[in-house]
Amino acid sequence: RFLALVLALAGFGILSNISFNNFFSNLTLVGNAIMLLGVFADGLFSPVAKPVCGKYPARVVLTFTIFFTTIFLLPFALATPVRQASLSWQPVVSILYLSLLCTCLGWTLWLYFLSKFPVNVIVLTVFLQPVLGPFISYFTLGEEIGFRVWVGGGIILLAVLLAVLKKPP
Repeated sequence: RFLALVLALAGFGILSNISFNNFFSNLTLVGNAIMLLGVFADGLFSPVAKPVCGKYPARVVLTFTIFFTTIFLLPFALATPVRQASLSWQPVVSILYLSLLCTCLGWTLWLYFLSKFPVNVIVLTVFLQPVLGPFISYFTLGEEIGFRVWVGGGIILLAVLLAVLKKPP
């Protein structure tokens, strides 16, 4: 499982396409660092959530998690300056997609599977998002999938497969 984690991090690094030019002002680096921080947060959350998911349905756990996360993040949201823009269908569809499909359905399924599988297997599935993201962009926006995505994504899929496979007795 340690090898699976190392492979997943290597695949994430390949997908990240980090440039060391203007290292501290590189927005790709900042975005990928935030994503990696989210992966580590999921890793810390998982051992706490697993026993809870065994006692309560995933919907209930998700509801409480989102409630307390909202309370925690509210001061940051209120302190963030808001740009006034005209409302169009793209942000509305994006918010619905992110809130209903990604958050509600995705996290409910993740919490459900967390109750069924070992934590160290489920945590690695978080790395599947950067693998699936380019395919969503390909089908919705027509963006091309580059060689780097195939290689990094393949390494991440191999890592998840290694984590899921059980050791022989």
